[in-house]
Order: sequence, then C-alpha cells, then structure tokens
Amino acid sequence: MGEALRYRRLRRSDKKGLCELFYEVFGDGKGTDYWDWKYYQNPAGSHASVIALHGSEVVGILGGIPLRMKVGGDTLLACQGVDTVISGRHRKSSTFFKLEARVTEQMEKAQLAFRYAFTIKETYRLFTTARGFSGVCPIIKMAKVINPRPYLRQKIEMGLLTDMLGGVAKCAIRRWNKKKLSVPEGVDIVDTSRFDHRFDDLWQRERGNYEIAVARNSDYLNWRYVDAPRQYKIFGVESRQVVKGFIALGCYKEEVTRGRILDILVERGQKELVDLLVAEAINYFIDQDVDVITCWMLEGWPAFHVLKEKGFVPRQTSHDLIVRSYFSDKISNEYLADSSRWYVTMGDSDYY
Repeated sequence: MGEALRYRRLRRSDKKGLCELFYEVFGDGKGTDYWDWKYYQNPAGSHASVIALHGSEVVGILGGIPLRMKVGGDTLLACQGVDTVISGRHRKSSTFFKLEARVTEQMEKAQLAFRYAFTIKETYRLFTTARGFSGVCPIIKMAKVINPRPYLRQKIEMGLLTDMLGGVAKCAIRRWNKKKLSVPEGVDIVDTSRFDHRFDDLWQRERGNYEIAVARNSDYLNWRYVDAPRQYKIFGVESRQVVKGFIALGCYKEEVTRGRILDILVERGQKELVDLLVAEAINYFIDQDVDVITCWMLEGWPAFHVLKEKGFVPRQTSHDLIVRSYFSDKISNEYLADSSRWYVTMGDSDYY
C-alpha cells in the first residue's frame, strides 16, 4: 500500500511544488511569481487554499482567493474557488473530497460568506452533486472574428487558395472594423497604467447598480490588472478628469491569437461611452493582429447590446458559474443562484 496523502493549508514555501504539479498536469508551471501574486499579494487578505502532499511532493490543490463582493446593499468578504488540480497519479474522488472538505473548514474559519467558481463539466458535477453548490448559469462568451484565415484552414483544404481567400477576408474585415473614433467634446480616452482614487469614486457612484459583483475598487483593480505577472492593456474614459469608465484587455497566443475583453465598467446610462470603449478595444486588437476577440457578458447588461451591435456573436463555453453559501442564515444559496443578480466578466475568473 502506498503512502497516504497528507492535507494542509498552502504555504508560501510550496510555490515550487505548485509549479511542478502544474507542469505535470498542463505542461506549464506558470512560475513562482504567479503563485506569489495570486495567493500572497491579494489586498482582500489571506487565501483559503489546501494542498495534498505525497511525502514532500505537492500532488493536489484546491485553491480559494478572498474577494470583496458587493451583495445587495452590503460589501461582504467572499471567496473565488480556483485551481482544482490533482496529479494523474492520485486522481480519485476521495482526494478531491478531502481537499474540498478542508477548504470548507478554511472558509468557515475565516468567516467568508460564500464561495463561487467557474467550473468545467467534470468539476461542475463534483461540486454540485456532493458539496452543496448550486448552479447559477452557463457562461456565454461573445465572439468577433477579425482574421478568418485560421478558421478557413479548418474548413477548406485548398492550400494556397485558402490562404489567399483568408487574406482577402482579413483585409476586408479589418478595413470595415477599424474606426476613427468620434469622441464627444470634453471626453478623453486615456491609456491607463494604474488605477487611482478616481476609480474608487467611480465604483462608489456605480456600486448601487450591481446586485452581486466583485467590488471594483482601485486596490482590487491594481492587483488584478496592473501588478499581475501577465501584461494587460487598460483604457479609461474621462470627462474633465472625472473617470467615467474603463476597459481591461489581454492578448493570448493559443491555437489562434485571441484578444479578450477582461473587464468593463462604465457609468450607468452612458451607452455612448460603452460604445466608445468597445470601439477602442476593437481598434487595439486589430493593431495587435489578433484572430478573434472574445468577452464574457451576461445578457441584459448595456455592454451586451453594444457588443451585439458591433458584430459579436454569443457562443457556448465549457464553463458554468456555481456558488455555495457558508452562512445560510445570512445569505441563501437560492438568493446567490439567481443569475439575474450577477455581473460577471472574464476578469472575475483566474483563467485569463
């Protein structure tokens, strides 16, 4: 019989072990700077993450990062469930359930009100059938193809002719979508390198328009988009030096080059500013030569309609939003599981 696994809270000294685990499972260890940023630089406080050890080797993790969440009229400390990863040599249901039970202990000890996560099919089943989580909604992404060449290659096997057709289509799409922005008088689009107190003011003005959302104050935004090991591009929109909104963007080299709209927040009722920021994002991604632009946006939000007007098409993803309350006398699963209450963007996950 092999040595039994041990379970304990993640320590800073485990970063190298996490790199090795992720390299084994995904072929990418991400680097110790990523783990330090994610679990130890979070302005919302200490993590609620548990690892499984085989001897001194890290063979599993179920992660949790605290976040300040706007819920109804309150701001609560909650947790995003992240990094459900187990080595193939120890991947059995008991490993997952022992990790999850210990994370629950961490949640209750830290008085974190609830935990939400973005799951794939396998983890959705595990969390919702046995661990008290409720499904909120499938995640739909909005997608706009800028360069059809990679997609044509998948559909049409005509060699050079396919590339020629794709090149012509790419030029036409770029020409059609690259716009000279019509910026209203008194409004400026600003290349933003850091979120300052004016973004706190923006969130304070706008927080009442969101039922359940990550509190987008400057501490959180700087940690998420400025201090992260990955590079993001941020544009703010201002009027007479008052911040009216922002958009956060990222580029990713995968099987195709993807431009992702990670986050967008604009003053309620300012649809023309949403339109302006999305147009700026499209121009930026065209300049970065991306193949497709994607964004998570639940139907009903102003940005959803702007994206549709600009040719973004809703598509199914492999992700579902799930949630579990740990203090049901204060906040119920039924309340949290109502998708109409949530504002969710890609940046609310740790995938991007």
